[in-house]
Amino acid sequence: MRIANAKRIANDSPFCEARAETERIIDRLMSPEALSMTRSEIERLVGAEGHELLRELMQAHVDLRAAQEPVVEVVGADGMPRTLVRKSTRTVETPHGEVTVTRNLYQAAGPRGWRRWMRRWGCLPSTTRWKCDGWWRSTAHGRRSTRSSSW
Repeated sequence: MRIANAKRIANDSPFCEARAETERIIDRLMSPEALSMTRSEIERLVGAEGHELLRELMQAHVDLRAAQEPVVEVVGADGMPRTLVRKSTRTVETPHGEVTVTRNLYQAAGPRGWRRWMRRWGCLPSTTRWKCDGWWRSTAHGRRSTRSSSW
């Protein structure tokens, strides 16, 4: 876990790290060393520091959305309800750097969710379809066809 994420957890506002980053940029621009820099050096400084500020703002926004994401009822294409809800995170690359997105992940009950159901019904994976006891079951549409298998 990054230090910024640890600090964010301890604060109430998801934008607290972005505010702190803004204060760091202002303090750096008011420092004696910044006052002795050339205009091009200041532009590079603001560009680099501003990039991190924009990344922090983006991270704060996705954290706010994750905190407000409602839990909904989900039924899979196989007709089984997805009753287990857990948080899942992934890293997303933005023009300003990487942010960590947290979303709700819905799974069916049981140790492995749909895999347990597929194993019980003897379904074997193929490249685009599942073969289930002589019945074709499309993974894209979840419809059964009455065609028999040619396997």
